[in-house]
Amino acid sequence: MKKLILTITLFLLSAQSYGEVGDVYFCSMTQHHKVTESQVEEMELYKFNMGSSVDESKYNSLTFSWGDMSVPYYISRVKHKPEDNYTGSSYGFTVQFQDGNFYFSAIHKKFIRLVIAECEIF
Repeated sequence: MKKLILTITLFLLSAQSYGEVGDVYFCSMTQHHKVTESQVEEMELYKFNMGSSVDESKYNSLTFSWGDMSVPYYISRVKHKPEDNYTGSSYGFTVQFQDGNFYFSAIHKKFIRLVIAECEIF
């Protein structure tokens, strides 16, 4: 299990994309895992939209959700680099979007959610 988490972490630290703030991306999950103390569970793969925007305080933000979520993830203060890469984390969520690849991890009370998806500009 440590190797899986290490592999996902390395994916989160590498990669690139091409788009602009305000674009909407259509994404298809290629991997979706729920990790608990005792197991790594493969979850249903979803298709979802991800939007980027600039909030009132001039920070970039990403918003996205998929089938089993009642409230969308909203990550503010996302770093947007000139190469149109997004990297951000808040409240136990980490997201990286580069080269059309979406990497996400969320630390919840009793499990960790890991997602890898391929995205295109909508």
